[in-house]
Amino acid sequence: MTSPIESAADMPSLARSEELLKSSARNIAAYWEHLAGARGKRSVRWDEVWAVDAQTAHPLYNAATVIRPLEPAQIDDMVARLTEFYATLSGGPWTLWSPWPSFDLEHRGFEPFGRPPIMARRPGGTAPPVVPALDIVEVANAATMADFERAAITGYPAPDMLPVHTGALFDGRVLGGPLRLWVGYADDRPVTTAAALADKAVNGVYLVATVPGARGRGFGTAVTAQAVAAYPSLPAVLVATEMGEPVYQRLGFTEIGRLGGWVKPRPGDGQARM
Repeated sequence: MTSPIESAADMPSLARSEELLKSSARNIAAYWEHLAGARGKRSVRWDEVWAVDAQTAHPLYNAATVIRPLEPAQIDDMVARLTEFYATLSGGPWTLWSPWPSFDLEHRGFEPFGRPPIMARRPGGTAPPVVPALDIVEVANAATMADFERAAITGYPAPDMLPVHTGALFDGRVLGGPLRLWVGYADDRPVTTAAALADKAVNGVYLVATVPGARGRGFGTAVTAQAVAAYPSLPAVLVATEMGEPVYQRLGFTEIGRLGGWVKPRPGDGQARM
């Protein structure tokens, strides 16, 4: 089956691929679901939205992801179900994500959480040169998992998860399934990370982070290329930060949409912690 990117005649046409945007949304939702499920946390799949509750202080990991376009009349019912889902257990605020800009949620108790670009890259292509100062290792044991977690949390950063406590976000249970993780070492110190979760449609690249003090040396580019190359027959998709977007453009990624985010506190939780 030809992928949406392979069938495109030129890069600008990627932005017109609704199927690619839907595939990206499902992959993002599956990524949150895998992280939470591996730690025994709960999730739910409805027809229009998938939600997970990692019960973390940071709202990023208590994530509900819309997987298809919605009519305005459907939003209130969806928000009511999600609010009830997250009210069942304690934890930090939760985030609703959607690639489709048809939402007006501030009057429903949400705060905007940004609209980062969703980017895509054609299958295959030429990888950038190897960075000699960086040794990239696929996570396969407790030691490399702890290094990955420390570098990812420090590099992203996620202030609500600092100082880093091993196992706060990841442990060995995330391995052995669809998610693969890489950690890059410079001078025997974990400095950069990336992850890939592939399905039948796309290779989703996640958790690209480089710790302060190691940036600007090509480490993020190299580890991102490693995650992309893990599944060369699939189009790669990712959600870019402002810092990472130029890196991804150099690797051949182009914007196909925006992932709108809105944060809502749980009952009794006070204001959303951004």
